Amino acid sequence: MWVWQGQGGEDPSEHAAEQRDALLSRLKDEGGGAAMQSELDSRVAGRFEDECDALFTRTGQVKAGSDLRRAQERKEAAEEEVRRAEEAFAKLEHALRDFAQAESTIASHREKSAESAAELESARAKLKTVSELRHREEIQRRVFEEATARHGQMESALEQVAALQKEIRQLEERMKPATEKAGQLEASLKEKRAAFDEAEKALEKAEQAQTEVRDSCELANAWVRLLQEREEAAGLEKRKGEVEALRARCEKVDADLASLPTVDADVYGKLQRLEGQLSEADAVLRATSTGIEVIRSAAEVKAGDVILADGEEHVIEQEEFLTVGESLEIRISPGGGTGLADAKRTANECRSRKEEAFASAEVETLKEAGEILGKRQQLESRRRELAAELTGKDADEVESRLGEAKRRLAASEAEVKRRCERSPAFEDPASLAEACERMEAFQAETESFQAKAGEAKAHRLAVSESCKQTEAALARATESAQADERRLIELQAQLRAKEEPLGASEDREKNRTRLREEKQQAEAALNATRQELESLQPDTLEADVRRLERAIDVAKQEIEKAGQQKAVASNILTTDGSVDPAAALETARARAESDAERHRSLERRAEAIRLLRDRFAAEQQELSDRFSRPLAEKVSAYLQQVFGPVATASVSVEDGVIGRWRMARDGTEFAFDKLSGGAREQVAGAVRLAMAEILANDFDGTLPVVFDDAFTNADPERVRSLHRMLDLAARHGLQIILLTCNPSDYAALGAHTVSLQA
Repeated sequence: MWVWQGQGGEDPSEHAAEQRDALLSRLKDEGGGAAMQSELDSRVAGRFEDECDALFTRTGQVKAGSDLRRAQERKEAAEEEVRRAEEAFAKLEHALRDFAQAESTIASHREKSAESAAELESARAKLKTVSELRHREEIQRRVFEEATARHGQMESALEQVAALQKEIRQLEERMKPATEKAGQLEASLKEKRAAFDEAEKALEKAEQAQTEVRDSCELANAWVRLLQEREEAAGLEKRKGEVEALRARCEKVDADLASLPTVDADVYGKLQRLEGQLSEADAVLRATSTGIEVIRSAAEVKAGDVILADGEEHVIEQEEFLTVGESLEIRISPGGGTGLADAKRTANECRSRKEEAFASAEVETLKEAGEILGKRQQLESRRRELAAELTGKDADEVESRLGEAKRRLAASEAEVKRRCERSPAFEDPASLAEACERMEAFQAETESFQAKAGEAKAHRLAVSESCKQTEAALARATESAQADERRLIELQAQLRAKEEPLGASEDREKNRTRLREEKQQAEAALNATRQELESLQPDTLEADVRRLERAIDVAKQEIEKAGQQKAVASNILTTDGSVDPAAALETARARAESDAERHRSLERRAEAIRLLRDRFAAEQQELSDRFSRPLAEKVSAYLQQVFGPVATASVSVEDGVIGRWRMARDGTEFAFDKLSGGAREQVAGAVRLAMAEILANDFDGTLPVVFDDAFTNADPERVRSLHRMLDLAARHGLQIILLTCNPSDYAALGAHTVSLQA
């Protein structure tokens, strides 16, 4: 068997068909011969199949036109006739019941409607009385409310007059001590204002003295800053000179570096490498070249165009012709020709790169380059030392700091000049120390005057605050007295306005008593009417009227509905009562029972035929499984090497045709064409190995199987499982030949490897 590349996943049934006779023969020998069915078996199975085809469709339904279908249709027609007869019988019975029920309903609702009409007339009469009482209640309510309002106005006016009289008395009593307190506050305010004027004068004197001492202190402070700025500027001038000297030395070192060729460590290393490469190339060239020496010659010896004398040596670096006289000519190729040319080209390239590099570095020898490198390193080291020294002296900041110091110095000189004009008696200090001493003395004196001024200011503030408090108290007292006086005038005017409508004081109580009695009489009449109205329960009467009207309407609707029901029932009894429905129903039931019995008989026979067909087919399938079991078991054994011990395979052998391969795993069965590409390759491989193992008995127990890259869809993990399957085949006597472009995938197979090269 040869599994070609790209065909490893094809259905193996075609390959089984090619070996059909041999496979069937071997399967009979392995125990399947007794399971082969006879010609009679086939005829019996065909007869059962034909009988079933005449009765049933492929989906198992009863076939149209068959005796069973006709019996079924007659049975269904008879059942429909029974149903219609039952409906007609039930319709007449229902119409008779509806007629009797409608007459009873009409009589009952007419009686109830008469009772409701009598109750409705009584309720409407009571509602008329309620309406009259409500009209009377509304009139009495308005009379009561008017009497209550008049009485309430009288009571409210009397209460307001009494309240105003009381408030006037209280206000007059409160105004007396307030007037006395206002006079006392005026006298106290006059005394405190005189004390405030004295404190103001003392504060002005203290602040003037403080200002004079502060000006002298600030001038001394300005002199201190001026002298400090002068010292700082002088120090920065000195540092500037040192920085300029260092920069001049750095410029000298930079000039020396600029005068030297640019040879650093990288350039020097490159020159060393090129020198070594050229030496190696020259050595190779010398080793490859050919040297000849003329020891003695009677004829003229000539190498190329050069004539060689006795004892003369000549080096041949390229192919040349050596001639001796006119009778001898030799072609000499040093180093085989090609090696010498490569060595010479390499040497020339190395020499060209060396000369170019030395010219770029502006040196002639490696020694000269080393000396220049040493000088440059010394100068660069010195340059770094000077740069570090400049960094330590803050060279970049000295000039900016010096300019800033000069600006501050000019500002300090201007400030001293300006302050001297304000303090002409101040003497210039001779030194910074004297200026500091005088500044400290003035600071102490300034603090003393500042404390005195603070005390004067605090005293003035206290006196001012006391004046403000007295003024505020006097203003409040005055304002309160004025407000009380305005309030008294307002209350007296309100009292006069309230008393005028009430008349003289002796008539007020009589009017009050009369209004109270009118209110009580109106209230008694209103309460009597309301009690009479409540006894009639107006809300209940209105609900009764609505309920009774609704009951009468419902009775009318029910009577009308019952009349319609009676008319329909009467019509049915008149039109459908000419035939005996009970006799028609019994006839239909007898016919339906006869047709049902005929259908049951035919149905039992059809099911019996189908049962025989199914059981005979099951026996045939079992025989087929017994015949194909040896092949399926061998395929399963190979599949278990790849998919695990739960994997099994099945195959059918029908009429000598081997096919319908399936694989089951984890309780699920898959047809061959439903498997993935990799799984189809592995199942097809297992089938081919199993067929080869069965056929091997006809070839001394062994057969070769060639797999030409047949597992292209298998991942690395599955390839390792294939090793076990292929090894099992080899252990069963098969010769396995694997052709692959990736032999490393099968290194763990432990097989002999043969490499094929074009």
